[in-house]
Amino acid sequence: MAERQTPQKRKIMEYLFSTKSHPSAEMVYENIREEIPGISPATVYRNLQQLAIEGKIQRFSVGKEYRFDAETSEHVHLICRVCGRVVDMGFMGELTKKFKEKTPHKVEKVQIICHGICKDCKRGG
Repeated sequence: MAERQTPQKRKIMEYLFSTKSHPSAEMVYENIREEIPGISPATVYRNLQQLAIEGKIQRFSVGKEYRFDAETSEHVHLICRVCGRVVDMGFMGELTKKFKEKTPHKVEKVQIICHGICKDCKRGG
């Protein structure tokens, strides 16, 4: 069965690929509702959940909300305790490979989220 690519889903993906801000569902909604005036927050949330289930985007928790990332390769996120931003720290290549080799379990995906202070806040800016 062919996958259904609605204009809403396409616009959500375009937005996620255009930003490095790791937006929440509400942020995605706020950024695409001008281009798709009839879209509802529920439609955005449902599409984000479906895209995450399909493995086309990453979904991870930041406090009490989910954040979304179009970069699906395994990489590290830092959540800044000062400004609340989520930033990419780098890819895990060899670390992930060794981790998966050393466990008797079948690890399908590794997500590492660090908590600390981003470089901008660390510099005081």
